[in-house]
Amino acid sequence: MKLNFTFNANYGNLSRTLADTLKEVLVSHQFSVGERLPSNQKISEQAGVSQVTARMAIKRLCEENILETRPVVGTSVKSVPVS
Repeated sequence: MKLNFTFNANYGNLSRTLADTLKEVLVSHQFSVGERLPSNQKISEQAGVSQVTARMAIKRLCEENILETRPVVGTSVKSVPVS
């Protein structure tokens, strides 16, 4: 599934802003619990950021128990944040 979002952030805030943008996508119900997200590479390409930045944003959301990352399987939605 392609993520539909607009991303714009200042240098230094990229991963936090991307994490917030991904949260907004989840709140708008483009993904449901258990559904897999595109790869970090796809997310980074669509957002126009490095894969490291995408990985850091996903890590933030994993720490907030919103996403879950498993080796080989990928990243999936663990819970949908409340707006």
